[in-house]
Parts: sequence; C-alpha cells; structure tokens
Amino acid sequence: MDSKVQDLLAQAQAHIESSEFSKAKELWYQAAEQGDAIALNNLGVMYQQGAGVVKNYELSAAFYLKSAQLGYSEGMFNLAWMFHAGLHVKNIDQAIEWYSKASDLGHVAASKNLANMYDLGEEVSVDKALALQYYEIAANQGDAIAQVVIAKKFHDGDGLPIDFEKAAFWFSKAFENGENYSAFALGSMMLNGEYFTKDVSKAIDYFEIGVDYGNAECAYNLGVIYQNGQLVPEDLEKAIFWYQKAILLGHVGAKENLGFMYEHGQGVPKDESLAFSLFQEAAAEGSARGEFNLGCCYQYAVGTEVDFKQAAHFYTKSANQGFASAQYNLAMVYADGLLSQADYKQAEYWYKLAIEQEHSGAMVNLASLYLQGYPKKDLKTAASLMEKSANLGASISQYNLGILYRDGVGLEPDLEKAIYWFEQSANQGFPQAQSDLSICLVMESNPKADNIEGLKWALLAQKNQEPRADKIIAFLENEMSEDEIAESHKRAKSLIH
Repeated sequence: MDSKVQDLLAQAQAHIESSEFSKAKELWYQAAEQGDAIALNNLGVMYQQGAGVVKNYELSAAFYLKSAQLGYSEGMFNLAWMFHAGLHVKNIDQAIEWYSKASDLGHVAASKNLANMYDLGEEVSVDKALALQYYEIAANQGDAIAQVVIAKKFHDGDGLPIDFEKAAFWFSKAFENGENYSAFALGSMMLNGEYFTKDVSKAIDYFEIGVDYGNAECAYNLGVIYQNGQLVPEDLEKAIFWYQKAILLGHVGAKENLGFMYEHGQGVPKDESLAFSLFQEAAAEGSARGEFNLGCCYQYAVGTEVDFKQAAHFYTKSANQGFASAQYNLAMVYADGLLSQADYKQAEYWYKLAIEQEHSGAMVNLASLYLQGYPKKDLKTAASLMEKSANLGASISQYNLGILYRDGVGLEPDLEKAIYWFEQSANQGFPQAQSDLSICLVMESNPKADNIEGLKWALLAQKNQEPRADKIIAFLENEMSEDEIAESHKRAKSLIH
C-alpha cells in the first residue's frame, strides 16, 4: 500500500470517528479508485449499514466483491455474510465459498460461521467432523469462544466421544484468554473429579476468578457451596455474599435461593416481605421456579395476603414451563376446590403431567383420587400409580400399596407382598406401616407368623405415637413368654437411633 492510500485511509478513519461520513466516503472512493481493497470493503460496510448514505445492498455487495477479489479477507467475510443472510441475494453455496476463502486466510469469524453452520445444520447438512475442523482453526488462532465450544463438545460428548482431558485442555486455553465460562467449567470439573483430582479448594479458586471475570454462574455456585455445607463447612454469611454478587451479575436462581433464606430466616433475620419481593423479581424474569415460589407465597401468605387466584395464576405459568412441583401444586388447588369448587378433571390433568416427570406425590394423590372415584373410579390404575411411587421410595406409597395388597383393592390379595411393602415403609419410620406390619406378622392366616417381630414393630410404632400400638402391644405381651418379649424389646432398641 503506497503512502498516498495510507494517508487517505487515515483521514477517512478520522472523519468516521467524528461521524463525518460524507467526507470519509469521498476519501474511500479516492482510495478505491486506486484499487485499495480496504477502502472497497469500507464502502461496502457504509452502504450495507446506511452510514451517511441510503442503504443499498446491491451496491454494498458489489464493493465487497471487488474487495474480496483483491484478496482482502474481511471483504470475503462480509460478502459471504450477505449471501448467507440474504441481504442482497441468498446463496448458501456462495456464502460457503467466500467464508472458506476467508478462513484460509486466517479470518476467525469466517471459520466460526462455517463451524456453526455445519454444527447446527444451518442450511447445510450437519457435519460434526467438519464443524470441529473449523472450530479448531479458530481456536488455534486464540479465539476463546471457539476454544470453549470445542471443550464443551469433548466434555458433553456432542458429536465426539467424551474426553475430559481434551475438555480440560481447551477450557484451560480459554481461561488463559480471560473467557469467563471456562472458569466455571474448570471449577465444576474440579468439583466432580473429571480429569482433575477432586479439589474443592481449587474449584472455589476458579469460581472466584470467574466472578472477577463477570460469570454469574460462578457466584451462584459459591453461594450454593457455602449454603449447603456439604463440600465445605456451612457459612451462611459467605453464601449470602456470593448470592448477592450473583444477583448483581444477573443470576435469577440466586434471587430464588436468597429469597428462600429470607423466607426461613436462614443466616439472616426472617423477612417474608423481602423473600416475596425476590420471588417476584425472579418470576418477572420468567423463571419457572420463581413463579412457583411466588404461587406458594400467595397460597400460604408468605409476605403477602392469601390469594388463591394469584397462586393458581403463577402455578399455571410455572407449570406451563414444565415445572413439576408447580404442576403438582396446581393439581391440588383444583382437587381441593380452592378457586371455587373441586375440579377433578383439571386436577387429573396436572397430576398426570407431574407424573410424567416422576413426581411421587402426584402419583400418590392421583391414585387416591381414583380410589375415591374422582374423576372416575379406577382401582387398577390407582394400584399401578401406588406401586410406581413405592418403587421410587415414597414411604406413604409403600404403606398404601401394602394396604391394597392386603385388602385386594385393584390387585389380587397377597399377604406376603403386603408385608413386604409395609416393611419398606416401616423401615423409613412410617408409624401406620409399623402398626399394620405388626398386625400382619402375627395373623393366624400368615404361615410365617412371628410374634417377636410383630411386637418389635408395635414397640417402634408406640415410640412414634401410633394410636393402635398400645392395644397391639398389650395383646401380644399377653400371648408371649418373658424371653420372647425381651427379645422383641432388644430388636426394637437396636433400630432406635
């Protein structure tokens, strides 16, 4: 480039910085007439954006083409983008051709655009291998975003075998370039022992650096770590500090967690009004959990007055986003008739959606409705739902399933299965199950009757203040020897913590 053209470009740039577009245009035209590719590209940008001129995509494309033909990679990229976006003429083949030429000349954005197209199948066939090739071109030129994308692919197995070592390598490269997500990713890998030896202290270091980089997820995770007290000693003051940092960085989940702490007075003076405000803010940002929490506030008068209509409104918003707890609560609102009168059809609808997400409580409640005949009597489905919930470990479902097997409701009577499910529930400390298990174990119809075990469970039920326990104990102790009674007490004592 000769000195005259350099001078023209410098003067034009000065005019652009002063928003003197007409003067810049004149100087670029002069440089373009001398075959300068940069000036041609800049004129293309001017007509594309309408900067000091009337927008003219046709003229813009013509300038980009001349610039590209002179070998200027930015002109190639801009021409490709116009073909890609259809700003003048949509032509994906031409877009790929010019992106490829620009990429070959080291244009990072061109490489990334090609990578995105092949990765997502954006108007081309998906080709993960080719996408990776272009991401690596950009990454090897130091582009932190491309480095993170590659790292995620190796970490998550997106089109590639999971490889934590390569994920760590690329996240580390991005971290060296100051990319904020990489700090969160490396900290998370440290916590999970992925490639790195699990090291909570180093994970916290990464998260703290990530906060300095401006990553909200890092601040949120620090809040969770100190609130839960599972990885480090609980420190609610630090949890609040990091949640507040996360909120300043725009993390909606931090508002929800901090709201919970104010609602329950966890590490802060209890302040239901502030909790309500935080849940409101989270809901206003479209958070399903925030909407659910706000619905709970209206239902249970947390920081506001009871308003079942508002509760249902926010439960519905959350439920429509697929939040299972909101679907469950909304179903109960309809089943309990909190809006006007019970609507079992609506309750059934929302319980079913929650059940699709393995919500055990929804299984129990819908089974109970079916057993009572709402909106229809369906003993078989009720039993199936109880069994599904029982297998998920819900003690009340295990107890209820035991009753169904014992009484033959929706199932063939089966005392052995009844005892099995009563015992599963009893082992979780469910008092009614302990009493019913005791009764089943001593029944004359039970071929494996065992008074010692029966009394053991009655004693445990008594400790849990189950109303029937005293009568069961009195009856059994009247039938048993002193040695047998002593053994029952010994066994019961061994289970009391």
